[in-house]
Amino acid sequence: MKIAISSQGDTLEALVEPNFGESSYFLIYDTESGSCQAIPNRMREEEETGLKIVEMLKEQGVEAVVTGNLGPNALHSIAAAGIESRIGAGGTVKEAIQAYFRGELSPGTYAGGGFCPSPDRADLDGGQIP
Repeated sequence: MKIAISSQGDTLEALVEPNFGESSYFLIYDTESGSCQAIPNRMREEEETGLKIVEMLKEQGVEAVVTGNLGPNALHSIAAAGIESRIGAGGTVKEAIQAYFRGELSPGTYAGGGFCPSPDRADLDGGQIP
C-alpha cells in the first residue's frame, strides 16, 4: 500500500503540511518495501489544485492520503478517486505515518457542511514506522 503525506520538506523528519493543497512535497510511503519517495508539489499555485494533486497521486498508486486538513474540493476529489483520506496529522511525516497505523487520525468527512478540524498530535511517540 502507498500512503501520501502532505509535507513541508522531502524527508521523514520534515513537518506535516497542515493544508493539503499548500504542501511543498508529498512523501509517498510504501508499506511493502518501507521506502519513501518525495514528490514536489508543482501545482500549488494552479487553479483546481486539489484535483490535479489527486490525479498525480493516483498515477503514483497512492491508496491513502494523510494530512492536517482537507478543503471540500480536495476531499471530494480524493473520495471520487477511491483514495482513503485521514486528517488530523501533525508533527513529522514519520509521526504521521505512525499515527495512521495506530488508527489515531480521523477520516476526511464533512461535518455540518464543512470539514473536520485537525486535532493537535503533539502526543505521538517516537516508535518505529511499521
